[in-house]
Amino acid sequence: MIRLLALFGTLAWISSCTPKTQHELVGQWKMTAVYFDIGNGTGSYQDATEDKHLTFAGDGTVVSDGSLCNMATGPAEVQEGTYSTEDMTIQTEGCAQSMPLRMELKNNELEVFYPCIEPCSEKYRKVE
Repeated sequence: MIRLLALFGTLAWISSCTPKTQHELVGQWKMTAVYFDIGNGTGSYQDATEDKHLTFAGDGTVVSDGSLCNMATGPAEVQEGTYSTEDMTIQTEGCAQSMPLRMELKNNELEVFYPCIEPCSEKYRKVE
């Protein structure tokens, strides 16, 4: 009986020391394309002209070196928020709108959807 308890105790200790795997979202992502549709259904992805990155930390925070409030281009601004892998959303901080941004992760490509009147989004590829 003592050996059995020692075995279970050892197994419990080993399993608690095993590193937890992080969600595939964790890491840095580089913007590769943007999508705009002016309302007539002819929108298409265009190569990104900005050097924008999103960095997802394991603690549920995200940092962007560009705006998370909208898809505006211009001088880089560091912006932070939080994200959820359960509902695949980003909650931004300091934006006029408080709507979360929806995300989709398919085939190692991350797409972030902004609350536009017509469809608009950004695509990212993981860099680390």
